[in-house]
Amino acid sequence: KYFDKAIELNPNNYNSFNNKGYSLSSLGKYDEALKCFDKAIELNPNQLDMYINKANSLDMLCKYEEAIKCYIISNEINLNDSNPYINESNSLDLLNKFEEYLLKVSNKEIIYHDLQQYHQLV
Repeated sequence: KYFDKAIELNPNNYNSFNNKGYSLSSLGKYDEALKCFDKAIELNPNQLDMYINKANSLDMLCKYEEAIKCYIISNEINLNDSNPYINESNSLDLLNKFEEYLLKVSNKEIIYHDLQQYHQLV
């Protein structure tokens, strides 16, 4: 209800939509979360976090192809952040397309290193 109040007070604040979406996603309400992320992206299409949050929700709904599109956009927004690459690779792996991903990546050593660290944590 607090996010709804914040949105009511300033319906152009993309952070309010993103934060509400993140909270809904945390509660397992992925479809509702996606609507919030879409609105946040509409208001500010150059913000990395919203694409990652949207992609994570899509992953939870097993909509891997759509998630990959969001990860690709987030990669284009910030080429220096390896997290979207790792997330994209996980989605491709679930689609049995991990090799396809490796062919696209220009600096495979960094991705392999980050992915190894990720798998060690999981």
